[in-house]
Amino acid sequence: MIRAWLVVAAVWGGCAWCGDDFLGLLRKAESRSQPRERLEYFSRALAAWTPAHSRSLQAHCVFRKGEAEYESHDFRQAWSDLAQALESDPRNARAWFLRGMIKLHEARAERSARRDAAAAKCAVAAARDFVQHSALKPEDPAGWLALGASQALALRLDSALDSIGRARELAPADPQAPREAGQAYMLFSRWDRALAELDDAYRLSRGRDAQTLLARALCRISVRDEGGARSDLDRGLPIQEELLIAQARTGAHPADIEESHAAAGEGYRIRGTLREKASDRAGALADYDAGCRHGNRLCCDRSKTLRDRPAAAPAPRRPRPAPRRKIPKPKSDPGDRIYGG
Repeated sequence: MIRAWLVVAAVWGGCAWCGDDFLGLLRKAESRSQPRERLEYFSRALAAWTPAHSRSLQAHCVFRKGEAEYESHDFRQAWSDLAQALESDPRNARAWFLRGMIKLHEARAERSARRDAAAAKCAVAAARDFVQHSALKPEDPAGWLALGASQALALRLDSALDSIGRARELAPADPQAPREAGQAYMLFSRWDRALAELDDAYRLSRGRDAQTLLARALCRISVRDEGGARSDLDRGLPIQEELLIAQARTGAHPADIEESHAAAGEGYRIRGTLREKASDRAGALADYDAGCRHGNRLCCDRSKTLRDRPAAAPAPRRPRPAPRRKIPKPKSDPGDRIYGG
């Protein structure tokens, strides 16, 4: 922390440096709010750096450039710059965290694409960086949660639960810890434990966390509780749409927005499947179209198939039987009419 304040003082203090290109560009970069603008000025500042400036300022500039690249979703270049920054300052906890998040985002993307081996490899790399971050900042629950999520994707359930437990101790009212624990159990098909954790997350979030509702719907599908799954999807999908609007408005990280779109698309696919199973063709089409807009290719394919297939013709109506004629009862006995009285 003291080192960070020294860097800031070096950048902003002293009129003797006002004409210095490197420090002037570094000052402009620090004052910019948009990641791409910061990235431009940090790049220009590094080009203007000379050995006359301190190495700590160079390392700070490289780290801040990597941070801006992470926020701009340029993961490959961000990884390179963050690695360079860590060579100069291995106690930079934020650099370890961002590097771990790069690999965690990649692991989740691979998992969504059903490439489990690649997902596990990325998750192992992410866990290594989060271990370093948590060693430097053991009081940060976000680091423990990220470590637990990485360990779960790396198929190390016990380690994941231990890390999530540390986060729960630090922030007992945060629904994210039981939600991550529930999702970890889901990876190992332990549905009863997963449902218990997700119910706890639902209680803590007061039913307003879309990720909890969508995860619980998936879990309920697996235990054949289609009615409960449909109820969770009906509540969770509108909240997920609100979340996406808020993320776009506040400028959330592109990777977070991608993952929110993927979650929404999967939710619409599941609800569309349930509606199609219930012979609700119009409702299923509406859900598949919504999922397709969120980038779910299975929804796009299913929507096309359903549109190409002609709607089932209604069953022909059976004609009502004609009313039975009532034969009047004869006034006399048949024998009397034939043979006489």
